[in-house]
Amino acid sequence: MEFAQALSCYPPLSDVQVLCLHLLKEVAKGCTSAWYPYLVHLPRSYHTAAYYTTHEAQALQVEEAVWMAEQAAEKARDEWMGARLSMEKLRLARRFTTLHAWLWASATVRFISNIVCPLG
Repeated sequence: MEFAQALSCYPPLSDVQVLCLHLLKEVAKGCTSAWYPYLVHLPRSYHTAAYYTTHEAQALQVEEAVWMAEQAAEKARDEWMGARLSMEKLRLARRFTTLHAWLWASATVRFISNIVCPLG
């Protein structure tokens, strides 16, 4: 109920944002989460374009690659900003509301969705 209330008070979130919020909420529960046995086996970090700094994106040199990396980082920041009010409503600890935590959750959701639906 708490999760649904946190989502209902604000503008609609995308499916990815909702999944990221749920993932962060479960990770924040630690070993009390019913999903803990699975969560501990998720990668701790990813090396996707959304993580690139402007300097790292520029180092790609190819104009289209630089643009793609910058767009991925911008999209991730926009998704995070759009979900911040819901994160506050869920009262997640600060370390689960940072951009870095969001990037991890977003990369995890996308990684899993590519395994489940590799063509979609």
